[in-house]
Amino acid sequence: MPVIGKPILSIQVANTYDPKTLMVIDASQYFQLQTIPGVLDIFLPGAKNPVSVYINKNSVNIFNSNNLGITNLIACNEQDYADLPDGVYCIKLTVTDDFIVQRYYLKDDSTRMRLDKMYLKASIEYDKKDMALRDSLEDIEFLLSAAHAWLRKGNFINTNKYFNQAISMIGRDCPTCL
Repeated sequence: MPVIGKPILSIQVANTYDPKTLMVIDASQYFQLQTIPGVLDIFLPGAKNPVSVYINKNSVNIFNSNNLGITNLIACNEQDYADLPDGVYCIKLTVTDDFIVQRYYLKDDSTRMRLDKMYLKASIEYDKKDMALRDSLEDIEFLLSAAHAWLRKGNFINTNKYFNQAISMIGRDCPTCL
């Protein structure tokens, strides 16, 4: 019996809290498109050309520097994953010309790890009277939240503006955190 229904493509990007991975979840309802391969185009931050891969349908797809083609190969047995760049990723799933879905994702894992160093420093050197570092952390969190909010609204100029301001503040207020 044939499967009927209108296909609904849906991809989600899950935060891995790992700068070495990007997790894309395919939650699509393919129906009659189930046997047609889906192609995932992943545009890394600032890239003009995507990395194109076949998606594992209705599955969790995990990407790293190797399968995204950005690993610096030293030797086969010394190969290690590189951190994926922070910034806005454009991820597009195409099954046919009529069935395409696109999602944007702000990857900030490396930035969050640097921010973690600031939190650790603030907790070790905690002094109720010294508010400068805590104020800076609050400002950085605000800027990162604003960047994510602008991304959800589709304004990539403001997304990058606030994200880059947050990164600059981390570098200014905690040079050893970079």
